[in-house]
Amino acid sequence: MTVTTDITDSVLLDIGVAYSASLNSFSLGAFAYEWAIAGQPFLGVASDEFPMTRAFTSVNKEQFDNSRDPGEQSLTGWWLRSQRDFSGGAGINFLEPPDNERLMTRFNRSQGVDVWTPGTLKLLPRVREAFTSSGLANVAGARDDGNNVCYAFGLDGAGGVKKWDGTTATAITGWANDIEYLASYGSGVFGFHDDGIDVAAASGTTASALWTHSKSASGRGWWVKQRLMAAWGNELYELGGFTGGNLPSAFYTHPRSDWEWTGACEAPAAILVAGHSGSLSTIYKFTVDEADGGLPTLTSAVTVAELPAGEIVLGLFSYLGSYMVIMTSVGVRIGLLGGDGSVTYGPLTYTGAATGYAVGFDRFVYVGVTDVGSGNAGVIRVDLSNLDEAGRAAWAADIDTGETGAVDGVCILGCTGRVIVGVNSQGVYEEHPTELVSSGYLYTGQVRYNTLENKSFRFLNLRRSVLDGTVAVSSVQAGGTEAALYTYPDGSSNVEVQVVPAVPVESLGLKIELTRDASDATKGPEIAGWQLKALPAVPRKQQWRLPLLCFDEETDRFGQRIGHPGYATTRWQNLRNALLAGTPVVLQDFLAKETYTILIEDLQMVQTSPPRQQSGMGGVLVVTCREL
Repeated sequence: MTVTTDITDSVLLDIGVAYSASLNSFSLGAFAYEWAIAGQPFLGVASDEFPMTRAFTSVNKEQFDNSRDPGEQSLTGWWLRSQRDFSGGAGINFLEPPDNERLMTRFNRSQGVDVWTPGTLKLLPRVREAFTSSGLANVAGARDDGNNVCYAFGLDGAGGVKKWDGTTATAITGWANDIEYLASYGSGVFGFHDDGIDVAAASGTTASALWTHSKSASGRGWWVKQRLMAAWGNELYELGGFTGGNLPSAFYTHPRSDWEWTGACEAPAAILVAGHSGSLSTIYKFTVDEADGGLPTLTSAVTVAELPAGEIVLGLFSYLGSYMVIMTSVGVRIGLLGGDGSVTYGPLTYTGAATGYAVGFDRFVYVGVTDVGSGNAGVIRVDLSNLDEAGRAAWAADIDTGETGAVDGVCILGCTGRVIVGVNSQGVYEEHPTELVSSGYLYTGQVRYNTLENKSFRFLNLRRSVLDGTVAVSSVQAGGTEAALYTYPDGSSNVEVQVVPAVPVESLGLKIELTRDASDATKGPEIAGWQLKALPAVPRKQQWRLPLLCFDEETDRFGQRIGHPGYATTRWQNLRNALLAGTPVVLQDFLAKETYTILIEDLQMVQTSPPRQQSGMGGVLVVTCREL
């Protein structure tokens, strides 16, 4: 049989149907093609045998939980993030990754709340003024063992000293001159003035002269290893016992005349002393020699640590024989003490306006700062039992005095655990024994589920274990925009809250604000934890399974014919090459007048009977593809 082909039935050249890796498109002409893929035109052939499907891709992948205990990853549907423990301290921006247990106990910042008991977020004690100070407000703690009474000694700013027992401030008289610095020896204090050093026992109200000198400055000192270490400029003095008299010769003078000693503390077998000159700051070790059985003597200075240029040591505080808190002009570092007096310190735990004053109680060290929370003078609390691999300790804002100015001292009221803070030109402040701050807040880290895609945050569950007082919750966007969500009234039940903003965002945090009971200042709410529920807001993409005619010669729905020998083979090969290359191509739906960028995932050529065309290629081409 002779086959006659009319010139109108086919094109002479394969112009516009050759495959290219670029995003080719096809220009529709008179022939009514229905689809084009990678510039290759086709007619659709949907039928019961070859159905065409159009669906949408899933944005959730199947979750697998191989952890020891069931957790949020065991649940399907919602994306969850919760937090029950805040004892990891402040300083994070994002609450992730979830497999980092220490990070999942941290938050962004706080003020007025106690974060240190896992499973409990509550208000801190409020601050009350013990007495005012018109100038220097240095403080030191002591205890009268005979009467089992705890005291805090503080400067009143007019050169006088008062001792505070938690109720009454009593003036200490008998000082030889105006006192400008206090140093505690446990059961009393040394007072430094321009003419020497006086001493006052916690059991009395009168000071007595101890050391005298002819210097024109008051100096400062530290009680370490049963001796008073005193410093004037670049001179360092070792004053053992309470014998008193004329100030002896300096046991060590730094070779630089502009050197200033700023701190001293104990190490297991040495005394560590820090100072600075210009932009350089160094910590020295003076080894204790107890070979003669008497009062240990000090040998020459050995450098054990140098701070980065421009970072000035303002004070040292050692604790529990193992840790040293280094307070500098840029923040706070934690050092580890070796048995030989060596020091290994880590990166900055806290970055801010630290002072040279700290005190320890239990596992915590309280460090004076001038920018706590809202920018006032107060203290941060550092947990020495919770250090990360780099040596950073957990910390959080603690006492806010409500005053601005320099912190002149931090101490404990004897052995009560209540912190005392002295603020220059303001006063001496104490944690109240029973009453709470009126309100406090905590900002969580931003929740973004470890992905930069948008999420639709829908619901918040906040669990209160104590219902006294109120709790207000706000959403916090990454840029800082806050939106009030809900206020839990005093005594109300826990309810699930709808989250705003309703528009999808990449991440979202929370501000939790606690307010104490309106009628009882000793009661306030306690938070056991929170949980956010979200759904992925990733735009859904389409996927297709397209059955397409692929013969050398085809007829459209208007009866027009097109084709030529090899036409089917050319189109098959071009789509096959696009699949093998794995590059994006263009899908054109001419009936719906829509165009998409897709990736071909599979091709099948189904041939139910031999084609009559000369090429031997022809059938139904099933294309599986998805939108990008």
